[in-house]
Amino acid sequence: MVSGFVPVKMDITRKTPSRIYFGDGQKVTYVQYQSSVASARGNELWIQKGADWSQYAIVPEGTGVPLIAFSSTGGQADYYELLQTDNQNIIGKRMDLYSGYTSLSFPADKVGRHILLFVLNNQPSNAIIIDVISQAPPSDQNAGQMPSAIPSQQTSYTSSKTTTTSTAYPGYATTYAPQTGAAVGDTSVTIQTTMRGYDVYVDGIMVGKEGTNGDIPDGIFKFTVVGGQTHTIRIFDGVNNYEKPMYFERRVSKIINVPAATTVYTTGEKRGFF
Repeated sequence: MVSGFVPVKMDITRKTPSRIYFGDGQKVTYVQYQSSVASARGNELWIQKGADWSQYAIVPEGTGVPLIAFSSTGGQADYYELLQTDNQNIIGKRMDLYSGYTSLSFPADKVGRHILLFVLNNQPSNAIIIDVISQAPPSDQNAGQMPSAIPSQQTSYTSSKTTTTSTAYPGYATTYAPQTGAAVGDTSVTIQTTMRGYDVYVDGIMVGKEGTNGDIPDGIFKFTVVGGQTHTIRIFDGVNNYEKPMYFERRVSKIINVPAATTVYTTGEKRGFF
């Protein structure tokens, strides 16, 4: 592990989190979480962003990510980092954690998926996931400076009526705003549909809303993902839910055509599918 990953004693009473976000998108208030696990609280690892803690974040390369570790006893812990890129690398080290809360800083210096956890007193913490994506090009870079040709893929999906249910991730604001001018992935994605004002999720994390924050309300929404991986893409307009896992080749743009809303009723819910 690079230098700078230095544990610091943290006084939680001075910065109590507002909400807790789990990896599957569920959220609870910190008070609710504390009361539910108070009697059997184990080792924990969280990503800190403002007043919230999360088990997942998307961050640009080169940033420092504040982490919070909890241990009731403290002591020497074994820390593990799994870096998932084209090749998988496992990094291990030992570090001293304080009793209670310890503040850490994770250097997001390599693009890819980082899975982090620690083991203390033979008890593993929960794992957290940090997707590190490449920086955006300078804002003054014009089209003439961009590559002259970009490979492209176009995927069309036809609606089909089925009673097979798909996993629906609860909507919540991501710990880090993933697709903004300051942070982008290396693979561009475009959604085209007649729907308007829909939310867009990548792997259960909301990355934007069509027709807001400067986006033209024309049914087209553009964003980026980390290529060389399979991502679950979901769009939801409040009524219709379209969701599908798909593989994205690295640096090959993809167009996703979503048909006009076709809904079916399954287990009392109205759902739509790619």
